Amino acid sequence: SKMVIIWAHNPASTSPHFMPLLREAQRNGAKIVVIDPRRSKTARSADLHIPIMPGTDAALALGMMNVIFSEGLHDEDWLEANTVGWRELRDRAAEYPVDRVASITGVGAETIQSLAREYATTKPAMLKIAPALNRHEHGGQTVRATCCLPAVAGQIGIRGGGLYEGTGSHLQ
Repeated sequence: SKMVIIWAHNPASTSPHFMPLLREAQRNGAKIVVIDPRRSKTARSADLHIPIMPGTDAALALGMMNVIFSEGLHDEDWLEANTVGWRELRDRAAEYPVDRVASITGVGAETIQSLAREYATTKPAMLKIAPALNRHEHGGQTVRATCCLPAVAGQIGIRGGGLYEGTGSHLQ
């Protein structure tokens, strides 16, 4: 991976098996971004920590997709061939311009734009999430929105890209 976004997760404390791989990627030049309200141990060692207001992750994901779609950074051929409903997702994301997302999440508009652009244009980029993303009233929708990002950005099917949730037995 050339970029790893760790979203609502602190693998330094909860996924020690993952950390050697993350550190190797970082030594090899991968940019590590942590999106988390807390400045965790993982966030302290990242290249960029984005503190977000708790429970606003779906808005950030939709705002990032808005930037990716509106700037033509999405992989339309892949979306057309491999997904259902991407145009409806694009329309929904359009309801989340960066200024609105900034006011919801507490993340600056410039940060949202630059993160979305860098994520969509850095190949391969991996998104790592954990169950914490699901731990609120609308957690299922939050996970769905966040999991759409790799598909929209064209990161699926690229070695070192895509989505990584975990290796626990609950996924088997």
